Amino acid sequence: MGRLNTFPLSLKVQGRRIVIVGGGEEALNKARLAVKTTAQVVIVSPHLEADFSALPVEVLERRFQPSDLDNAAMVFVADEGPDAAVAHDAARARNIPLNVVDVPGECDFFTPAIIDRAPLTIAISSEGRAPVLARLVRARIEAVLSPRLGNLASLAGGLRHRVESLIQRRRPGTVMKRRRACWPRMSRRAAEPAWSG
Repeated sequence: MGRLNTFPLSLKVQGRRIVIVGGGEEALNKARLAVKTTAQVVIVSPHLEADFSALPVEVLERRFQPSDLDNAAMVFVADEGPDAAVAHDAARARNIPLNVVDVPGECDFFTPAIIDRAPLTIAISSEGRAPVLARLVRARIEAVLSPRLGNLASLAGGLRHRVESLIQRRRPGTVMKRRRACWPRMSRRAAEPAWSG
């Protein structure tokens, strides 16, 4: 088994911007993913070839400016014009994670194939090497997971403090150990009817 060149993680974007530089189909594809988050999604391009009107995005139909990256959590460059180089350099100067579409060597991160059961998400990545394979794997996994798993994750989050309070009251000083034992049992029982139903 090989070693990973990337570290899988979930980046917080609430209250931040996701900036997409470009106005074509690749930019539209990234925008469709980005709008699933609570981030403000901003499209910057002087030439809009794709139709972004159905998406809740802010469209700046002009040349890219470095100030467009203010409060940006990440940047996608989906353009090969002069704006691409300016956006690339601006993101690097600000240490903002950058993805240059179809140029893996210039990417700080890769866009995974995502299974969305918010707040539960599963991301499948091939480190940019085999995106079609990643999508096929996503389809196989998604076929066995119920849409209700997101509800289960939300319920668990809502009960977290109450469960910890009960554990602490019954046996003070052992919260972490007992919590680790409690949640797997509860999750398995609750998830059984939801895996494929």
